[in-house]
Amino acid sequence: MKKPREGLTEVICAACNGTGFQKVEQPSDPGRKIYPAKCKECLGKGRTNKPPSLVAQLRELDQLRERIRKAKSSGGDRGE
Repeated sequence: MKKPREGLTEVICAACNGTGFQKVEQPSDPGRKIYPAKCKECLGKGRTNKPPSLVAQLRELDQLRERIRKAKSSGGDRGE
């Protein structure tokens, strides 16, 4: 089972300020309303994933390298 990535958090989308929709100026005519399209950055969710910190990425890379090294030393290499 995969472990969740460390350091991945959600933050409010900077493009739409968390509304999930692009900013549209409404007409001054009474009874008329323009419905905006979904935000292209967050796809209408209002939140985006904040990338993990560099330290967390390096830790994950070290763990991957260690697993590869162990697999090769234990005969996991198929002679390719």
